[in-house]
Amino acid sequence: MHNTLIAAGPGFKRGETNDLASGNVDLAPTILQILGIKPPQKMDGRILSEAMTGAMPSREAETKTIEATKHFRSGTWRQSLQISRAGSTMYLDEGNGAFVVNEAAANESQRNR
Repeated sequence: MHNTLIAAGPGFKRGETNDLASGNVDLAPTILQILGIKPPQKMDGRILSEAMTGAMPSREAETKTIEATKHFRSGTWRQSLQISRAGSTMYLDEGNGAFVVNEAAANESQRNR
């Protein structure tokens, strides 16, 4: 989920690093902006303005974690997703899930063997 993008040229700031959320989906709108081409339709990504000279930088990303739990007789499934948003573009940063066995169900399973 995490990678590095290095950009160079007259349209980009020099010697800058930025931890604002971004993804591959942002490359096309950014390149079109540099070339002065208006996209024929709305694109999913965003222009990486924080890396470009003469552009207003995007606001800081908002990050939140969404959690869900599903209970079963044998245990509980817990799922969490960490999502960041920069402007109107959302990014999936991390996803985790785990099944925790119910002690009573585990003991009953052992007795039935």
